[in-house]
Amino acid sequence: MSHVSDPGVNERQRVEKSVLDVYQKVNPSTRFLDRSRADFELEGKKRLRLFRDYLKFPLKMFQGANMLDFGSGTGERTIFYNQWGARMTMVEMNPLAIDRARKIFSQYALPGSEYEFIEGSLFDVQLQGSFDIVASDGVLHHTAAKKSGFDRLVSFLKPGGFVFLGLGTKGGGFQRNLQRLVLYHFAKNEEEIVQLAERFFPEHLDRAERFGHRSRTAIIYDTYVNPRIDTTSMEEIMGWFRQHGIQYYSSWPGITPMQWIDVPAKGDMEHLIMEEGISALPELLWMAHQHSDREQSADYLAWSKELHHLEQQVFDPIANVTPGTGIDWREFHTSLAQLNDVLERLDPFRPDRMRLHGLLGEILTLVSLMKERKVAEVEQFLKSTRHLFRGASGAGMNFIMGYSPEP
Repeated sequence: MSHVSDPGVNERQRVEKSVLDVYQKVNPSTRFLDRSRADFELEGKKRLRLFRDYLKFPLKMFQGANMLDFGSGTGERTIFYNQWGARMTMVEMNPLAIDRARKIFSQYALPGSEYEFIEGSLFDVQLQGSFDIVASDGVLHHTAAKKSGFDRLVSFLKPGGFVFLGLGTKGGGFQRNLQRLVLYHFAKNEEEIVQLAERFFPEHLDRAERFGHRSRTAIIYDTYVNPRIDTTSMEEIMGWFRQHGIQYYSSWPGITPMQWIDVPAKGDMEHLIMEEGISALPELLWMAHQHSDREQSADYLAWSKELHHLEQQVFDPIANVTPGTGIDWREFHTSLAQLNDVLERLDPFRPDRMRLHGLLGEILTLVSLMKERKVAEVEQFLKSTRHLFRGASGAGMNFIMGYSPEP
């Protein structure tokens, strides 16, 4: 695990100003929720799904909670915490974003609800008290001191409270960072970055525009023109948690190996999940993420259906054993042998391994082409890849929740 020291106030402020300059040209969090109630409700369902279904954080946890959001942007995510009953304190350094957030809240906030907007930096703002939930979604990796930003965030967390992070990781963001490297290798200015992004990565931009409900310009500026995207490994994040005595609660994508099946009475999982290096394999899979989960799961589901029929033939004969239970031992042996034969040819991780192998091979080719600085050849190669910059181009954002145990 790497330990990066705080670069100091001047560097933090320089980076903040450079990021702010970009965000005042094109704000990355605008999702146009003020245009229609249908768009607002769709975005609300997506937020609900993230917390309730993926992070296993029930919406009733927001009811009556004092919640702090550092980097709340245009309010088009924080408005849903208000809808779920939280008393919101929102800190944002971009006054233009706050203006839009006030409009969103005036349109959609619960009548009589409590919320406050504060213009300022997460490093410098002065706040009173502590909070039940502290959050920073899509912010820390745009700072010059992400660890210090996390320290500042959790300094406002109550014992028994929860911290929510949304940020880019080194594994999930690897292909996006590689895209930035390619663009900066050839582009001489902002205009050329925009032009080359369209030439090199049209599939990525099409997909991001379709699923993210943001303008194409916002995606380009947030992903490529933005001068600071400093991704973090899950190991670093878990190190932050350990330092502050924060326990891992949940994340998406998850980092729990599927073979952990002990009953909770043993209490091993809460210790194992905090072990160093636990996320190495998941991060490689995030790096190579390409197809949707539905597409990626097709083979697995086919195997599972085949196994289901065979395993029932093994389970059912001894599912309810009583003193008078009889069994056809020959048939039981046949069922066990059939199940064993199927298991020997199944490899649930084979698609992941093949995709990783193909991705790394294409990256090696790209690196060779980059040395020659030939834009046309790189552009032609990127049109022909099967894995690199295809589909999701990695897991673009990771979401992590931790909690501060009560004494």
